Amino acid sequence: NMLALNQESSRIIECIEEAKKQAEPLADKKNISIDIMGDTNTIVKYDKKWTLEAICNILENAIKYTNENGKIEINIEKLESFLRIDIIDNGIGIDNENINNVFKRFFREQKVHNIEGVGIGLYLSKNIIELQNGYIKLKSKIGEGSTFSVFLPL
Repeated sequence: NMLALNQESSRIIECIEEAKKQAEPLADKKNISIDIMGDTNTIVKYDKKWTLEAICNILENAIKYTNENGKIEINIEKLESFLRIDIIDNGIGIDNENINNVFKRFFREQKVHNIEGVGIGLYLSKNIIELQNGYIKLKSKIGEGSTFSVFLPL
């Protein structure tokens, strides 16, 4: 209940480019490239501050769990009713049994307890997107990476 949204119509690329800019210092330390592609012109009604927070959380996790010299792609696609933002990494991946758990508050997979974090970022991201009538989907494969798909209504 602490999230007060102020939704305005704006191009989503502005949010994504700012998230990339904020994440680049962390990515540069691991020589991870971040590429943005797809539909850069779509206008969506969203809360700029909180949506930026949600995208940054997902992007920072992608960097955190991707090995050095990896890559991250952000693909933007306009669908019939939603704008889809895929954040695709080639990182360590998530166990199938934990796919739904990663969005729970304070959840962290056992294998990543040596990596800094408290398990709140994805929980917060999910809540921010859902408060805007959107949703997040996750596909992942151990050793190949993860795709977090953020859907925002058009």
